[in-house]
Amino acid sequence: MNEFINVLWQSLLIISLADFSAGIVHWFEDAYVRENTPLIGSFIGKANVIHHHLPRYMTLNNWWQSSWDLLCFSAVIVLVAGGLDILTW
Repeated sequence: MNEFINVLWQSLLIISLADFSAGIVHWFEDAYVRENTPLIGSFIGKANVIHHHLPRYMTLNNWWQSSWDLLCFSAVIVLVAGGLDILTW
């Protein structure tokens, strides 16, 4: 039972951390990333500007078109965590 509570607690913490981190990234994109931002502006900034002017435009994209950057960013985090041997489950 102790192991179950420990895993449940860790799960709640990691989900909360992921949600908080996603919120910070979203805020940063909205506040600072524009189409002319070096490196990421052309593929993240442009989509953000369109999304804020035409919110439903995003629904014309499939899942991959809307989420590829998040998936790649998440994969980098998992690979780094794996390389540092800090994946615990």
